[in-house]
Amino acid sequence: MARQKESFMRKMASAVFFMPLLLFILPVLLLCACSYWMYRITLYLLIWLSWLRNGKDVLFVYSDSPIWHEYMTTQILPSVQERAVVLNWSEWKT
Repeated sequence: MARQKESFMRKMASAVFFMPLLLFILPVLLLCACSYWMYRITLYLLIWLSWLRNGKDVLFVYSDSPIWHEYMTTQILPSVQERAVVLNWSEWKT
């Protein structure tokens, strides 16, 4: 089955329809992308500045899993506790 060629006028009509739409969407997408990256950069800077000032450079998150709890609290946590912000995921209230 052979495809029929689109007429020149039909191509122009679709281009005329999509150009204003494209001119509206591109700036909105650019604004969203810039806002997203500025939020990420600001958040990283605030965390780094507040943590590094207190001598913290590690975020340690663990849970009270019966399999890993003893190992984490006896082996890993003592080695990073002084330079880490420690969060126990099991204590998080949902």
